[in-house]
Order: sequence, then structure tokens, then C-alpha cells
Amino acid sequence: MHKIHLIPHFHYDVAYLKTEEEYLSMAFENLKEAINILSKNPEYTFLIEQVILLDKFSKKCPEDFRKLKKFVKEGRVEVSSGMWCLSDMNMPSGESLIRQIQYGKEWLKNKFGIESKTAWIPDCFGYNLQTPQILKKCGYEYFAFTRGIDSIKRKNEFYWQGLDGTKILTHWMVVGYGGVGSFKRDRIEAFKIIRKQIDIVKKHSVSEYIMLGNGGDIAKPQAHVPEIVKKWNRKNDEQLVFSTTEKFFHTIDEKIKKDKLKLDLVKCELNPDRQGCYSSRIKLKQWNRLLENKIIEAEKLASIFHILHKTNYPEKEFNSAWKIILKNQFHDIICGTIIDKSYFETVKSYEKTNEKLDRIINRYAKLAHYKLKDKKVKVTGIEISKEKIENKFFKIELTSKGVIRSLILKKGNTEFVNPNKPFFNNLFLQTDNGDLWQYYEGPLPDLDGFISDIIYDPLPDEKHIVSKTGKRKAGLLITSEDARYVDNKIKILKEDVRYGLKISGEMRYMDLSPFRIKFAQYIFLYRDIERIDFKTEINPVWGERYRIRAMFPTNIKNGIIRHEILFGNIERPEGEFPAQNWIDYSDKKKGLFLLNKGLPGNNVTDGVMMLSLLRSVDMDYKGPSKSALEKNTKHSFEYSLVPYLKKDKKHKAYLLGQAFNNPLPSELNTVVEKFISIEPANIVLSAMYIKRKNLFIRIYEAEGKKTAGEIRINADFKTCKETDCLGREIRDIDILNNKICVKLNSFEIKTFKLENKNLS
Repeated sequence: MHKIHLIPHFHYDVAYLKTEEEYLSMAFENLKEAINILSKNPEYTFLIEQVILLDKFSKKCPEDFRKLKKFVKEGRVEVSSGMWCLSDMNMPSGESLIRQIQYGKEWLKNKFGIESKTAWIPDCFGYNLQTPQILKKCGYEYFAFTRGIDSIKRKNEFYWQGLDGTKILTHWMVVGYGGVGSFKRDRIEAFKIIRKQIDIVKKHSVSEYIMLGNGGDIAKPQAHVPEIVKKWNRKNDEQLVFSTTEKFFHTIDEKIKKDKLKLDLVKCELNPDRQGCYSSRIKLKQWNRLLENKIIEAEKLASIFHILHKTNYPEKEFNSAWKIILKNQFHDIICGTIIDKSYFETVKSYEKTNEKLDRIINRYAKLAHYKLKDKKVKVTGIEISKEKIENKFFKIELTSKGVIRSLILKKGNTEFVNPNKPFFNNLFLQTDNGDLWQYYEGPLPDLDGFISDIIYDPLPDEKHIVSKTGKRKAGLLITSEDARYVDNKIKILKEDVRYGLKISGEMRYMDLSPFRIKFAQYIFLYRDIERIDFKTEINPVWGERYRIRAMFPTNIKNGIIRHEILFGNIERPEGEFPAQNWIDYSDKKKGLFLLNKGLPGNNVTDGVMMLSLLRSVDMDYKGPSKSALEKNTKHSFEYSLVPYLKKDKKHKAYLLGQAFNNPLPSELNTVVEKFISIEPANIVLSAMYIKRKNLFIRIYEAEGKKTAGEIRINADFKTCKETDCLGREIRDIDILNNKICVKLNSFEIKTFKLENKNLS
């Protein structure tokens, strides 16, 4: 006989089809109604997802919050996942995801004295392969999700194994997080829905225990649900019981041990899902990457000056800035699937936070007696004309339209451009009739339930069909190299530290073209930096419903594709996936790193590296979103290429990507480098900050190999402890002569807490 653990809840959208304030008002009413039902029905339970809602509720409705606190203490109200917000799980950095959990769990401990053990993260569009390790090292034991499953035949309980080997007991919500949804008042109609959902889930169940949600997006709790449950239980063998996710998982865990159940071991990532999100409202992704890097670097500077010079550590300012960054990583916000008003509110909050972080960084620049402007450097060793740009590393030749037709790495005299498609950094505009979630077709369908959807998405021509349904087609296309009836202009640029070319033109067919997109592309070489930098500016004058990508058709054949993910990198198949700072495409002899600044949509198909820059689409069938068509909105994109030979081991993609995205000028980076050094290079510093009078240092192994190394710090410390990602002590670590010896497994994350006499 099956026992169904019923989880009453509502999914709280920080912003989506309404603004933050509008959703808050609705959510407060929902919480009050849940409290009312809890007060009258001692068997009733309720799940609350995100701490940001509870934080605001505690301040706006203190009397109701006190009532809620009582039910939390009784175990009838569960807070899960307990993150600050239900963040997107692919585009923010690994450090940001840890802070989501850290801020959320610390609030719960301070206000309720509890800790969530279930990472209920239902509505996100895919999950990266470091999720199991991050969750386990943040105190979670279980994981529940909806979208991105690898096979529609998958059982709903399995062990998910992450990149480093960490395993977590996982539940796939087969019928979605809404489960049985909101109950109809009519008993017969309610029973039909309950029966339908139970029968679907039973086909995927590994035991007689089933978990089903009772709610949905901002769904109001229903006072008649307890009575419907009682009536159902009197007439059916499958018994409904109000429960929590933690009780359900504990029951499943005990069942596994008792009956020695063998659950599937899933080792793949739960991606991709709704790839259009990677470039819809692209400015949100760019802002996020800039500010999360800026606050992490500012924390390092503040820690150093506090320890060495006893300056004030601006913890309150950091907390305020982090909470804005974390809020804007809510999955619908950062994915861009929000109405216009919410979009403009988000951009405004980013601008204010950027100003705040700049003030903090300027404060330390003055203390370091450094003025924030580049020094004048005479550039030598670069030859440049409108057809060619060359330094000691590279020789680049261009077409008359300004597209790269040849890229030679002088070491080995190695060409990287496909001679049959000689157009590196060509811009391709193709029609896109999708919505803010997915490419080419809309409105958004849930094809095959919640299964991961890898579409064939090559360098476009007008014949390619790129989806399983056969509906998503590339359609009309225009390129910057083939911008008909418009002559591109090429200008030579000689700057302080680099030389470059500016190529400007328009993408259109003729005067009556449905599209007119002005663009300017910059290509830069340095004297001593082995990297080719690109900046592309796009100004859509008219036209809508299109997609623009930068293309790099390589002569690498049957290469290996690797993408950086949170705290690591993985090999991926052809198709667009969310990458962090870089992707790598290589064969046995050579390879190309493509670095980006806040441009997550990366793809390699048929030997062509592609970077999604801009989409002009909307979701007006759901809510006002015309600004997402990007009309007359200027954009600027930065990315970089690093060609290399496999025998040359000096290039480290993770360091190149980190350096390319570092918002600090070189002199302030030197301050950090003089204070802390880590060897070998594949042990990467993720964060350094001060909390509760201790210095916290987080590192990770970046290449996928067991590594022994050391951390050297230019300050005296009394003690060192290894902790979990939330700062809870695990073991004592010897610190001798300001040096910490460390051992890390493949892609492992470690955190250390150090006590210093100057910390106060």
C-alpha cells in the first residue's frame, strides 16, 4: 500500500510576471493563510522555500511571524531549501551559490534555531555537476528538483554523483513541484487530479513511499485541503499524509537501508534546459558576472588591509551588496524571464550596487597610494595595418570586411581558421521566433515533461532543422562579413598598452530589410600578453525576433569540448550549454580557449566555436516584456581567444578566465598576490573574507587531479581549522611559518578558518 507524503507549499517568485513588491504582497497573504490553516488543523504541514521572503515577512508582519515561529518549532513548517533565494544553478559562480546557502542558513539558525537538510530547488533550468559537493559541504543531505532529467524513464529516487565523486540522495519530481496542484473544492474533481498524479508517479517510484507537492506558483494555501485528504483516505488504499521533505527523505533512506534497495547512480549533469535563457536580456548576465567578481575581490582587499593595517572591515556594506547580488540571481531574474518593470528595477539595483562596490575599492586604492588609471606604456613589437595585425605570438589576417580569415600561432606556425569557412569573429544574425526560455519556437512547451533538451544548433544556414520536434529552424540569416549593400569601415587603433582594429558596419540586406543592426568590432593585440581580445558593440536600429552569435569556424576536427562550470570543468557534447568564464576546444595537437565576460551561452558544433551575444525575443503572451526585443538598446560584449599547442603546458584556462574577468587594476591585484600565494597553479583561490573575527579562505582544485600544495600568507596566525563551506569546524590544521599544507582530491572544494591577533 502506497503512502503519499503531501507537501503543501507555494513557489515564491521574487520577480517574474509581476514585480517584487506585487509578489511580496501576495506571498504575505499566502503565509498568513497558511498560519490560519496550521492553527486549525494540527496534522497540517507547510513548506517555505526562500529565506528572503521570511526576512521581509518578519519585518513587515512581526505578529504573524511570531505565530509562524511556533509552527517551525513544532516541526510543522519546514524551510527548504533555506537558501537566500532559489538561484539559477548554472550562471552564477560557485562562490555565489555558497553565499546563497550561507546567508540563508545563518538567518534560519539565528531566527529559528534550525537548519534545512533538504535542498528543495524545484524551478531552476538545469543543474551543474558540482551541485552534490556544494550541497553536501553546506550541510544538506538530500536534493529535490524538477527540470533537466537525463531520461524520461528515470526513477524518481537515485543517487546523484558529482564531479568530485560526492553522492547525494536525490528525488526527481516527475509531475513537477506543483504535484497535485491546488485542490478543487469539489471532492470528485479533486480526487481525479490526485488519482492521475499518483498513478504517474507510481510508475517511477522505487518504493511504496511517494512525495507530491500541493501548491504551485504563488498558489494560495487552501483551507479545504485537510478535509479533502480525510475523505480521500477513507476511500482509498493509498494514504495521503501531510509531511515535510525531510520526513519523506528520512523514510526513503531508512527503506533503502532496511530492504537494501539498489538505487541508480546518475553521474551526468542535469543540463541543458531552456538554453534561450543563457542570452535573453543579456545585460543581466553581464552585470551579475561583473558584480560577483567585484565583491569577491573587494573582500580580499578589505581583509588584507584589516589584518595588516587594522582598517575597518566593511561587513555591513558587503552584506548589503551581497544580498542585492543574490536576490538578482533568482532564477527568473538572472535568466531574464521577467516583465519589463522588473527588468528595469533589477538593472537599477545593479547600478547602485556597482557604485557602492566602487567606493569600497577606491577606498583601498587610496590606502595603497594608487590612482585608478592605467600608466602610460610605449607599445612596441606590434605591426598593424587594415589587412593584418601581428605581434610576437600571433599573425592575424583580415578580409576587406574586417573578418579574420587567418589566425596563425607563430609557435609551430599553426593555423586555426577553417580554410573552407574563413571568418573568425563573424557575427551571425538569424531569425528567432522563440521566447525568453528557448530558441526558435515559442511559446515554451514542456516537451517530454522536464527532460534535458540538447538541440542541434550549428553554424546556421536556412535549411537546418535544429530540434527534436522539427519545429525549431534557424531561418533567415545575415552576417557581418556578408552585410549586403553596406561597406564595413576599418580603423587602426593605437592605445597605451595595446594596438587594435575597429571594424564598423551594419547588418541588413537592403533599405527595406526587416533588420538593421549597427555594429562595431574591436580586435586587440598586446606586446607581452598571449591573448587576442575582442569587444563587439551592437546597436539594434530596427527589427525584432532574432539572435546574434559570434562564430569561430576552426580547422580542429573531432576535438574535445570542455566547459568551465562552478569550481571545475567538464567535457560536454556538441550544442549550447551554460559555461562560466571559458570553453576549450582541442584535438591532440592544438586547441583554442574562448574566454568570456558574462556570456554564458557557449557552443561548439561541427568544429565551429560559437558565443551567444544577444537575443531579440519576448514573452508577451505571459506578460509585458517588449524591452527584451532590445530595440535601440546599445550593447557591448567582451571575449577573448587564446590559441595554444598541446605540448605547451603553460596555459591554464581557469587562470586565464579568472584574470580576464578580474575587475581590479594590476596594482591592486599585486596587493592580494603579495599577501597570499598558493601553489601549485591548479589550486585556485575562490574567496578570502573576514567573518566573526576570523579570516576565511576557500580554495578548489581546478584540473581534475589529486594535488598536494601549500598556502603562504604574509601575516601571523595563531590557529587554522578546516571547515565546511559554512564555516563549521571539521579538523585542526597545522600552520607553520605562515604556511598551510593542503591536499585536495579532484575538483575538491576546501575552506579554512584562521585566527589572527589583529582580527577584532
